[in-house]
Amino acid sequence: MKPLEIGEVPDELKSRPKAFVAFIGLDPQGSNIHAAIWDAFSNNRGPDRAPLNLVMLPEKHVFPKPKPKHPSYERYEERGVLKSNWLRKHLAQVPAAAILFFDMDWDDPQWADKRADCSARMRALRASLQGRNTKVALVLVQNNLSIPVGDNLLATERAHALCNACELPPKALFVLPYSDHLFGFILRLETAFLEITQGYYLNECKRVKAHKDFANKNTHQQLLIRHQFKIAFLHELKQDPGIAIRHYKQAYVDLLELKTSDANILEVKTVAGILNYKLCQLAFMQNIPLDAIHQFRRHVDIFKDRVGNPRLAFEHSAWMSKQFSHFGDLFEEAVGFGLTAIQTQHPGFYFQQAANHALARKEQAARLCRDVTSPPEVNLLEGEESLEFYGQRPWQARAQGRSDAVDPQTEDLGIQALQHREKTQVDHSALVVPLLSSAVAQFKKYRCPRMKRHLMVQIAEEYYSSRDYDKALSILTHVLWDYRSERWRPLVSNILTTALKCAYLSASVPAFLMLGLEFISSWIQGTQEEKSSIQTSIFNVIEGSLPVAFPGMPPSSLAIADSAWGQKPLPREPLHNLDMDHIIQAIECKVQFGHSAFYADQRVCLKVFLRSNCPLPIKASGLKVHFNNQHYNAFCVVEEGEPAIGSLHLVPRRTQSFSFAFLPRSCDINSDIQVCSVHVRLGHPPGGLTLAWNCVGGGSRLAWDPIPRRHGEEVAFHQLPQLATTRIHPRRPQVSLLLDHVPPVLVHEFYQLAITIASEEVAPLTDVCLSLGLVDDLDPKYYSTTHFTCEPVVPKQPASKIRGFRIEDIPAGGRRKQTVLLRNSEVGTRRVFVKVEYRTEVEVDGRVLCCSCCREIFLDLECIEPFGFSVKLLNLKFDPVETVRAEEQFVVQVDMESHCPLPLELISGSLKLGPHVGLVDKECQSLVETVKLHKGEVARDLFCLVAPNPVDAPTLLGQYTLQWKREGAPAVATHVVPLPSPSVQGCPLLLEVVAPAHGRVRTPLTVSYLLHNRTLLVQDVELVMDSSDAFMYSGNKLLHFRILPRECQTLTYNLYPLLSGYVALPRMHLVLGPGTAAASTLDALLGEMLPSHIFIMPQAKTVAPCEAMSAS
Repeated sequence: MKPLEIGEVPDELKSRPKAFVAFIGLDPQGSNIHAAIWDAFSNNRGPDRAPLNLVMLPEKHVFPKPKPKHPSYERYEERGVLKSNWLRKHLAQVPAAAILFFDMDWDDPQWADKRADCSARMRALRASLQGRNTKVALVLVQNNLSIPVGDNLLATERAHALCNACELPPKALFVLPYSDHLFGFILRLETAFLEITQGYYLNECKRVKAHKDFANKNTHQQLLIRHQFKIAFLHELKQDPGIAIRHYKQAYVDLLELKTSDANILEVKTVAGILNYKLCQLAFMQNIPLDAIHQFRRHVDIFKDRVGNPRLAFEHSAWMSKQFSHFGDLFEEAVGFGLTAIQTQHPGFYFQQAANHALARKEQAARLCRDVTSPPEVNLLEGEESLEFYGQRPWQARAQGRSDAVDPQTEDLGIQALQHREKTQVDHSALVVPLLSSAVAQFKKYRCPRMKRHLMVQIAEEYYSSRDYDKALSILTHVLWDYRSERWRPLVSNILTTALKCAYLSASVPAFLMLGLEFISSWIQGTQEEKSSIQTSIFNVIEGSLPVAFPGMPPSSLAIADSAWGQKPLPREPLHNLDMDHIIQAIECKVQFGHSAFYADQRVCLKVFLRSNCPLPIKASGLKVHFNNQHYNAFCVVEEGEPAIGSLHLVPRRTQSFSFAFLPRSCDINSDIQVCSVHVRLGHPPGGLTLAWNCVGGGSRLAWDPIPRRHGEEVAFHQLPQLATTRIHPRRPQVSLLLDHVPPVLVHEFYQLAITIASEEVAPLTDVCLSLGLVDDLDPKYYSTTHFTCEPVVPKQPASKIRGFRIEDIPAGGRRKQTVLLRNSEVGTRRVFVKVEYRTEVEVDGRVLCCSCCREIFLDLECIEPFGFSVKLLNLKFDPVETVRAEEQFVVQVDMESHCPLPLELISGSLKLGPHVGLVDKECQSLVETVKLHKGEVARDLFCLVAPNPVDAPTLLGQYTLQWKREGAPAVATHVVPLPSPSVQGCPLLLEVVAPAHGRVRTPLTVSYLLHNRTLLVQDVELVMDSSDAFMYSGNKLLHFRILPRECQTLTYNLYPLLSGYVALPRMHLVLGPGTAAASTLDALLGEMLPSHIFIMPQAKTVAPCEAMSAS
């Protein structure tokens, strides 16, 4: 058996204990039925199955014999607390239940022989378990699905006979039919087996409690602890965790009362660790995590200062490490089963503490075992794997077995053996790294990035101490990214130094160069001697030589480094580019265009600034700028030996600038020229290292030291702006755009916009294109209601822009004029652009360039309604009406008021009528033709219409179309106004009056009333004419008459005016259907159709004949 390590817990306690059930008599290899039964029992044993440990044993299996029991504890000598073989015995050697499987049917013809054979096997099984309290049971495997025993008389009799022959109670006999429902029978058997095992463990608990009652607390403390532990574990096997916790707690309390010394402290701590493990495990299983945490904290507080022998202090740290590690495992397992942990309380903290104690163990072992060079001559650790009790020393156990005391010399030799084993056989790094890795995983899970990085640095340091430099370097370079971004200078400096040592000791050339260039930066803390030495080593490696010795490194490490560099082939080819943007830069770079934009006929100016933060001067061998357009790369190159551009000799803490200039290409107009990266080459071919600064997106500049302003230095490096992108604009145009138009713009008119292009160029203008239209950020409704055109035609699809309208070439100093028409159908202010593009030749630095130029101007055009329209319906009396009557004439009146500040000419007005209405006159001329309107003036157009038939619903009469134009404009605009939608009603009678326009006092006048029957029925009418003080009249005052369908009745009256002025006519009353229930008066209709007044002039004066003669 493998010896239990310090602080370790037996494997039997780490998992949930299950009742041990032994199966006897199954032969899966010889019987398919037995194989199916065993597979059903053993496969898919998940948490939903009964907690049983099912083991198949041969029939002649020999169980361990019980040892003789003590009749009393009067002379019992305690030798330890917990026996190391007790758990394994009850979990894997002594079953709680032994189940005998036997093939036999109730109607088997050889029933008697098989019954005798079965009883013989049962006696043999009992004999092998003699002295044990193991429960036995019998399972009959039957091939035929029989009737239940209670309902089958033969089965009942034979079952009773079989129980008597096997000396079994009826409850210990089970029947297992082999059928399609085998798994259901198996589950029921498992439940029965579980009940049997629970009865066994209950009896075992009673037996142990009976022994405990004979023990004396003063003299048998260890025995009482052992009994409490046994009772608790047996209750666990009985699946009663609540009672198990209570007994484990009592055992823990009894253990604390035990006197401790250097001789037994390890045993006490080992048992305490086991008891604490079980208490915490069960608390987590019972979903009371706070109790588990409280128990563990109390456990640690009690034993954290019980170190024991100072020479074995590393064992105490190992024990403490195991305690935290085990609790972290339990905590993590509980989280996996659904426990919710939080950021301030999770398993990572316990793994971290376990790692800290493991590190303390490593430190103590190095200090305490330094002088131990060899083990003692006598192997005092022999027999460690077969100790009877947990936590004892082998030499102490042997002396205790002989009832002797351990002499001090033997004790010293035993301690020496332990120290030598700790020094030579224990790999401390292998203990620390897994614990730290577990802690990292937990802190990462619960989103604690800084703790995660801190622990990763500890892992790297542990790898470094164990001389696994490659792994240490990989971890440190990974965490350095985060520490650089947070700019914690001491942390970055410390980690970077360790990483650089790892790169040096592992002879990793890329990592050594990158970390070395970062280390020699002034931002990193370090001595001048160290940085100068590292800089020398860097350039040695670049040139293909070996680095110098790392300053401050011990000789043993230097020997390792020399061996590694000696086996490493130094680079003879150019190294990969080193990205400087994500490290702390020893050489800083900035680029700056002269302006944010250049014109196509200007030289683009670029400056590159380099500043060295290294302790020693640097001699670069080349500089090259890379653009987004590779065409310009060749113009920005500095090679060694070109002092005209700038020296590549970089002095520490000085800024060196390099100036470049080049002409842009015409194809790059209206695009950006961007510096993608700057490359500086260190070393000479064929080797060398290229430093690259990425300028796209600005990079991630980590830290710069402010440079004090010195005499002769224009500006400090950190104050230089970074400008890595410039825009190439088209050449500035030497043309002017002149616009000739008369605002405002009127709705529906073709608005004239005259554009004159005046050239001021010294060369002809070719490929001249005119573009104009609405800008792109207006209200969307304007784009669908605006049209630009060169012809006065209303388009089918509005075009809000004109693109690339070609114009003839313009000579130098010449002019071209183009008129564009703008038509709007919506009021509002529109912003219009006018752009002319052309090509011309210009001379720059002796070169003739063909440049594209563009001139663009903007103007705001306000569009207003030219007229305000008002449409009314009038009757023949010129009174406004809302409805019209069929076959009755009415008037449409259209008023138009000018809103334009300029004179407007009205060309004509016309009606487009609906099918249900028509003009009274076949030839109708508009009244507004050739009328000129100024602002605020109103023109009126009148049309007489008639609707021949009634219409039920209100229907549009039609539309009025007005043609107009500005005064002097060539194009005519059209404006359409919808007419009202009145309802057309039917009327039984239509009345007309035939009368002179005026009368004279005392001069008779004739008035005729025409009554038209508009129906297809005879109309019975009664007429009543009222008297009048203004007239004497002759005619019917009361009349009853009939009017035939579609006929007319004329009534004539002779009126004799008595008064002058606008005199009311005699009032007429008409009644339809007089004397009937449907009689109705037509007074309202008469009021609308007939005139109510007539103008009567005064009587003319007459002259006597004598007066006339005298006057002559």
